[in-house]
Amino acid sequence: MVGFPVMKLPELSAGRLCSNSFVCKHCQGARINTVLALFICINKGGTMKEKTYSNGQVEQRMQGGKLTYFFKDGNIKAEGPIKDNLMDGLWHYYRENGIVWQVGSFKHGVKHGPWVRYDRVGAVEYEAQFEDGKEIAKRLYH
Repeated sequence: MVGFPVMKLPELSAGRLCSNSFVCKHCQGARINTVLALFICINKGGTMKEKTYSNGQVEQRMQGGKLTYFFKDGNIKAEGPIKDNLMDGLWHYYRENGIVWQVGSFKHGVKHGPWVRYDRVGAVEYEAQFEDGKEIAKRLYH
């Protein structure tokens, strides 16, 4: 299985979430990796600023404790809850055509619980079980 690095975000009293390609300008060039190579950083102070693609489409939006990432065409790329500045709870990841790609849970910023990955036509590709970020079981379907 190809792993998806997950970064535990620092806990700060106030912060700004941002999404930049590979290098976060707000973190003085620090490289940040998370699931689906979604890049999240938190800095002291400030508020979340919506970043847009060149066509005006919003790249990400934080609303009511839920963070949503969008593809350039406006389809949802990923969505899930953020708690104490960490991915926490059930997250859904989508392909550009809108078909579900992965569904899984985070606990305090790391994979925890069941994860299911789907192929391009929506059939289950594999199921995995994580405990505190470590894969403890996996079942392949193809």
